[in-house]
Amino acid sequence: MVHKSSQSRLGPILASVIVIGSAGAASAGPLAPPPIAEFAVPTSNSAPRGITAAPDGNLWFTEEAGNKIGRISPTGAISEFPLAVGAMPGGIVAGPDGNLWFTERGANKIGRISLTGDLAEFPIPTAASNPWRISTGGDGNLWFTERAANKIGRITPQGSITEFSRTNTPPGSQPLGISAGPDGNIWFTVPSPGLAPGGLNYEGLIGQITPSGTITEFPIGLQRFLIGITAGPDGNLWFTESGADRIGRITPTGTITEFGIPPLHLASPAASPQDIVLGPDGEMWFTDSYLNRIGHVNVVSGQITVFPTPSGTYECGPSCSGGITVGPDGNLWFTEPHDNRIAVAHIGSASVMNLMWRNTQTGDVDMWTLSGTRVQQQTRLASGVPAEWHVADVADLDANGIPDLVWRNTRTGDVAAWLIRGSAVSYSAVISPGLSADWEFAGAADFVGAGTAGLLWRNRQSGDLGLWSIFRLPQLGASPLSVGVPLEWDVAGAGDLTGIGLAAIIWRNARSGDVAVWLFPNSDRRQTPIVSTGVPLAWQIVRRNTQTGDVAVWLMNGATVTKSVVVASGVPLAWQIAKVVDIDGDGKADLVWRHTQNGDVAVWVMDGAVVTQAPVIATGVPLEWQIQ
Repeated sequence: MVHKSSQSRLGPILASVIVIGSAGAASAGPLAPPPIAEFAVPTSNSAPRGITAAPDGNLWFTEEAGNKIGRISPTGAISEFPLAVGAMPGGIVAGPDGNLWFTERGANKIGRISLTGDLAEFPIPTAASNPWRISTGGDGNLWFTERAANKIGRITPQGSITEFSRTNTPPGSQPLGISAGPDGNIWFTVPSPGLAPGGLNYEGLIGQITPSGTITEFPIGLQRFLIGITAGPDGNLWFTESGADRIGRITPTGTITEFGIPPLHLASPAASPQDIVLGPDGEMWFTDSYLNRIGHVNVVSGQITVFPTPSGTYECGPSCSGGITVGPDGNLWFTEPHDNRIAVAHIGSASVMNLMWRNTQTGDVDMWTLSGTRVQQQTRLASGVPAEWHVADVADLDANGIPDLVWRNTRTGDVAAWLIRGSAVSYSAVISPGLSADWEFAGAADFVGAGTAGLLWRNRQSGDLGLWSIFRLPQLGASPLSVGVPLEWDVAGAGDLTGIGLAAIIWRNARSGDVAVWLFPNSDRRQTPIVSTGVPLAWQIVRRNTQTGDVAVWLMNGATVTKSVVVASGVPLAWQIAKVVDIDGDGKADLVWRHTQNGDVAVWVMDGAVVTQAPVIATGVPLEWQIQ
């Protein structure tokens, strides 16, 4: 599909439609996926692991399998510096002396490399100690974990090493992650050692060591494979829990809070958070080493959002992604050991959203990636999809912030799902074969607060309403919502009307014009509130009024209309609303328009009842291409 991009203002002002949105507490809404770029490491299968920002304005990283130290510029230019065979560099950090310091797991050394590539190495006194992670301390030294030796090490900028043994630890206990804390001490993670001799299952620990070497440890819980740890903006330490699929927070006095990572909703292993860093946006970000994702943690609420990398191997195992840091350019940089890449996530860039298209003649499926109100990229997802397959809806089924496709076969009744990852279809399957034609798709939205869309179905014979919850595709959880809803009541839409992250079902009576709302959670739907009675049938919810062209907005607080505003009138009938979607990532509904005669595409960016932008984003798109 070829289009011409344009930034001129939309000729018509909104169309004749009622747009219903929440007027409840302000909410940031779903976090938009950050644009991610990836750069291949020149040495094949090098397994880049740790990464850190350096004083020279570049990023430096370790190549664990390649036995090299790498340097990458903010524009993606990579240089490599070889180490001895078998060095196996792991963690890396910029030291207080302006050099880069790193661990050598295979060589049992701490390495130092200057910004010009000069190398020095310092043997660790304990043999085969397996140095893992390294961090700067507030005392002007560098601190590291010795996994096999069960010790914490300290090295001065001159190379003098001191070791501190952990005492009274369970068998198999090994420190991994390490970071300076806000209290002037060093903090480290100790994963659960698992089933130890004697049949006892031990807890994971968060440790604290003072600059003089006094160690205090705090138990987290059983089966906690704790890895990364770093200081947050709130005066606490944040850490990753691979074994429990959680991000943890601990205060300097030892109070612990845990936050669950959203499930992937695929038949796959659970999340495995690895490294964690304070992002340039003041929030916490982490890598998911099993599912090749990065995650965002809201420091105040603990809400977690995850995003897949664009081209990484899906569900590749415990080496998918590794270290993460903030670069000198203000973006997030992280390693992808399995795919041998260095990646950058552009935090603070214009919001990115995807617009799906279907060619009604060829069956081709395209995706437009919009950055703000500009078409940034156009991608062919599939060619020649048979005409009997229709797109039922576009909704996020796997909690990655990217809309996916729900398909319905008009001949067989089969229902299928395509999961979109980056700019490609990562998973496709028939999730329900042979569904009766009596059941019609009624919408997709998050009705349970899981971050994923549930699929709403209506039986046109009985009036019954059912909900499919997507757990791990192709597995579904089907549950009846109501039976025998009178057929004159149509599902007009679904969306969050309360600002709490739960979608409501909006109903319209095709005879009387009444508008009603089902709020969730709500166990007694016999008490369905009527929002408004006798609304003229010429007014349609998220549809075009074929008589006046007026557009109105209802701002809602639950089932109460707090504000009703006509925001535009007299829009030419050739302009039709094609999609209601959040374009700018502010959690508020915006409008995508299509001109039915010349094919132009326009967007309205809205702030409640106010249109803040109204550009035409493409001209002359062939009419056989339809927005899904």
